[in-house]
Amino acid sequence: MVPYRPFGGFRFFLALLVLFSHSSWIYTSPDSLIRKVGLGNIGVMAFFVLSGFVIAEAADTFYARKPWHFLANRFLRLIPTYVGALILSLMIHYLFWDSAVALENLSSAIEFKNSSFSWTNISFNFVGISPFLSSSFFFKLFANNFTPYMFVHYSWAVLVEFYFYLGCFVLLIIDLKRRSSCWLGSCYIFLCMHLFSEYAVTLHRIFSFAPYFILGISFYRQKISSQRFWKWVGLFSFVAMIFHFSRYVQGQINFGSKWWIGLSQPQNFIAILLLVLSVIILQFLADQTVSKNVKSVDRVFGDLTYPLYLNQTAVLIVAFALGTKESGIMIGALVWIVSIVIAQGSVIAIDRPITILRATIRGRQL
Repeated sequence: MVPYRPFGGFRFFLALLVLFSHSSWIYTSPDSLIRKVGLGNIGVMAFFVLSGFVIAEAADTFYARKPWHFLANRFLRLIPTYVGALILSLMIHYLFWDSAVALENLSSAIEFKNSSFSWTNISFNFVGISPFLSSSFFFKLFANNFTPYMFVHYSWAVLVEFYFYLGCFVLLIIDLKRRSSCWLGSCYIFLCMHLFSEYAVTLHRIFSFAPYFILGISFYRQKISSQRFWKWVGLFSFVAMIFHFSRYVQGQINFGSKWWIGLSQPQNFIAILLLVLSVIILQFLADQTVSKNVKSVDRVFGDLTYPLYLNQTAVLIVAFALGTKESGIMIGALVWIVSIVIAQGSVIAIDRPITILRATIRGRQL
């Protein structure tokens, strides 16, 4: 029996952190600490750790020896909701183009608008979260000087998740005999690739985020295995995560005096501290048992997480178009409420109709 872990509310909170960060221009001044801390960075990176835990458990239980079931369910989880958010964002961009580009500090030249609404760019947006098709190289074969514009501005994190799912899919194929050593060795290999890519020769940006997912995997493995090697994986990945995040919040700077001085700045120190706190909360929640009523509420919040993350782009563009810049906390709260309402609409219209299909693939209801 796979225990229910009350991560739903925590996932929703992490999505709210991203929304609070991206909408901070509504309720804070440009030099406020909230803007400088970058709550969105904390939310996304903590979610990567959480995803590592959740997917490692799912792969070990629901999808053991069923790699294609795993990939199909991950596809159904990511793609339909993303397509819905993309269609909404396309319409909002078309109606409020000048506000959209002003919000992102982009050029509002008509040529840029024409290229963004070209069939090449729109097609790229529909496949842009696929690991194999996300490279603009394929589209440059059909359009000279093609530079993609993503209508769902924060879809890069979905692409990173997709790469992680793909890696787990490959591991499920290799590890048909369910040997822990296969996952253990893979975690060490990816940690080494992260170190090499970050501090020697850049291989691919996906390796930058490997420690976050591996830390989550190690948390799950430590709960089901007495192998001390998983504790070492957890320690190594935690240290690698902190080093990466400390550079990430400072603009991916290299180690040196500038990096060290930057650590003493309040916004960077607080961001790192909040990420560590998020990891501690994750571990705490993983061991909690909740009642059926709490489970139902927790599941509702968890279902809102993904569509809330994706659909905030459209809401923020409309808010900018209505002139809500630095309007105060009440307008900010209104933007948050509208974002949650649209997310709930996405759950009802898109997620729920495919729930039965996903449960059939999985082999049980969650």
